[in-house]
Amino acid sequence: MKKLDVETHGEHYGKQYPAINVKVYHYPSYDIVIEKFKCSKETAERAITFAYESAQEIFWDDVESWAKEVFGGHVEAYAQGRSGGWLVVHNLDPIESWDAIMLTKWASFEKRVKDDIKCRCELSYVLEEIESNEWYKDGSEAYNFVDTKEGSHKCIADLKQEAIKQGFGSIIRK
Repeated sequence: MKKLDVETHGEHYGKQYPAINVKVYHYPSYDIVIEKFKCSKETAERAITFAYESAQEIFWDDVESWAKEVFGGHVEAYAQGRSGGWLVVHNLDPIESWDAIMLTKWASFEKRVKDDIKCRCELSYVLEEIESNEWYKDGSEAYNFVDTKEGSHKCIADLKQEAIKQGFGSIIRK
């Protein structure tokens, strides 16, 4: 990697920071969720949305720690751009002053980020997230489990179905 290969991004034509394009251009379709889980289109669309938003949240949590691990505790990693499609790292020396060691660190960090995004967008990962969170069930929510007093976990979608069977359908959020 050369210094010219390091992309930069800045808000509103402001100062430019080392950046990585983290936009996702291909994500599994809800049709695959319908086929695998035999759920409605509406439920499948919500499941895909929950999986995508969950992957984004975990990714941004991880990125901050990866940046500090690679570059030191003084750096901060941010999402920038209209839809958060750029990962920028603040508090690094100007790219023009980077030596081969720093370029190698950046290349390693960029590879880790891109490999992680690729993994989170793979069909098997997405379907596993949907299945483990039971987002394929009607009435699912992004945080789809509650803890009971007994220490077990209950799926919110199942609790909603039980409430509907008991006659509380008119007050259940779909």
